[in-house]
Amino acid sequence: MIDEAFVHDQQGAELTAEQTVRDWLIDPRGKAALASALAEAGLPLDTLRPLSGFTIRSVASMIGGALSPVEGLVDRARGYLLSDDWGAASHWVSAALGRQPSSTISV
Repeated sequence: MIDEAFVHDQQGAELTAEQTVRDWLIDPRGKAALASALAEAGLPLDTLRPLSGFTIRSVASMIGGALSPVEGLVDRARGYLLSDDWGAASHWVSAALGRQPSSTISV
């Protein structure tokens, strides 16, 4: 079961390049932005899981093109809109990537 307060707290936090990959994967906007950027480069999201303790800025410098420029990635993630309606498809940004909402959070 999802802790709704935890998820809402995560959504309220501004994403930055100094946050870890783990923080971005927890936030639906961050996860969607990472998945989209990596998909454009032909890489799966799982590519980042071993790097979960690193900041997005350091991972972007390691991976390069897929996540660069890092400021653009941050702006892209902040631009995603989430609905307050938990049942709405727009609540889960990943729904736009062709995935169905899930009742679990993977970290």
